[in-house]
Amino acid sequence: MVDEALLKKLKDTLRIGWFGFSADPPTLAHRQIIDAILNSGQVDAVVAFPAGRLAYKDFQSSDEQRKRMARLWHEQAGWNDKVLLGWFDLEERQAIRWYELWQELVAKLPGKKNLLVVGGDQYEKISKEWFRGKELIDQASILVVPRALCPDESTLPKHHRVIDHAEITGSSTDVRSGQLTGLDQAVRSFILREHLYGN
Repeated sequence: MVDEALLKKLKDTLRIGWFGFSADPPTLAHRQIIDAILNSGQVDAVVAFPAGRLAYKDFQSSDEQRKRMARLWHEQAGWNDKVLLGWFDLEERQAIRWYELWQELVAKLPGKKNLLVVGGDQYEKISKEWFRGKELIDQASILVVPRALCPDESTLPKHHRVIDHAEITGSSTDVRSGQLTGLDQAVRSFILREHLYGN
């Protein structure tokens, strides 16, 4: 679960965006998403956390390689303390479910405004497929990032917001399929050096 060292870093931050991603590998699209969150005026800082082990997904790079790529990606972006990397999910035996994450954030960060960041292409799946998704929709503050699909904000609960930004394209899947253009130079070099994704 969320570690005390990370919580300590957030003690003076009032509005926090929580962005979970595969980091297999971290891409320029992920950077665009975080830049859009920071520029939205909705948050003061973002916690970007690589996902833990998922029953439905096989990662093509090791946990250590994903950590190293995430660090390089973070350094290249130059966010400094506005974006914190969190390893709490990656270091669990199984990925934390978002409802459980929300409950923990409410308990451990009272008085803070926590916002879960979800791609527009994932938003509709929350209530239908995610663990206790309907409760998550009802309880959690959610920031929706425009992706291939995106809900109309006028149809959303009051505590959900769609970020005012053009649709963000590109993904880790594209890179794993051989398209290395959606990467910063440091991550691209690491992938080539480690011979990841068939390179």
